[in-house]
Amino acid sequence: MENSIVIVSNQYSIVLKVVEKKLTSLGYDVSTVAGDDLQTQISVDGRTYLLYLPVDVMDSRPVFDEILRLSDILVKNTSDIVLIGEKKYHKDFIDKMPSLSEFPWVDRPLDLHTLMAAIKHEKYKDDTKNVLIVDDDPSYARIVKTWIKDFYKVAMVNESSEVVSFLSKNNVDLILLDYEMPGFNGPQVFRMIKEKPELAEIPIVFLTGVSSEKAVSELNELNGDGYFLKNTSRDKLLNKIKEQF
Repeated sequence: MENSIVIVSNQYSIVLKVVEKKLTSLGYDVSTVAGDDLQTQISVDGRTYLLYLPVDVMDSRPVFDEILRLSDILVKNTSDIVLIGEKKYHKDFIDKMPSLSEFPWVDRPLDLHTLMAAIKHEKYKDDTKNVLIVDDDPSYARIVKTWIKDFYKVAMVNESSEVVSFLSKNNVDLILLDYEMPGFNGPQVFRMIKEKPELAEIPIVFLTGVSSEKAVSELNELNGDGYFLKNTSRDKLLNKIKEQF
């Protein structure tokens, strides 16, 4: 999927088709998705996602809200994102969507050389390993993502019932799994993963806020790949992740 690009926007348009055609002519495998189609097609298997911002993104509340929704899906599921938009809206847009500030922005009118440089920058970042954070607390999951995103490709799943489905569609090298969650708890999700032969070898490190002797004993009995206390530091988490690779 190294040369695969997905153009994402709020709706299909002739403009997107023109961009798709230009990138295809340069040797990329390009597809376009809009609206609800994104959720079913997104993956972390090497594709770069171009988020194409409509001209009226800052003037129309419905358009802005839809782009916000699509952005949230992208940020949770991939680290390979390039933004395309009007230069005059760059600062205001990022101020309202700070989660996108880390990704390259390409101004319109679109210069293909600038766009290709941004795409290559995203594709060849050093964060080659894919880490999945599973936690029902989106705020904590985002904190962990912020800690590790400079070193790894990071995706997040907040619903324990969605984990196995996500893993069946995406390549993941390590799972950071919350121990206590509503619905299926951490140990249940752990066992569901280990029961799948194609997923059983993925290392799983538990995230927990409980450090009692009983809790530690229960964690050790699962024979996972260790655990990380949520109140400890970023550096300790990074060291724990490095141990898995």
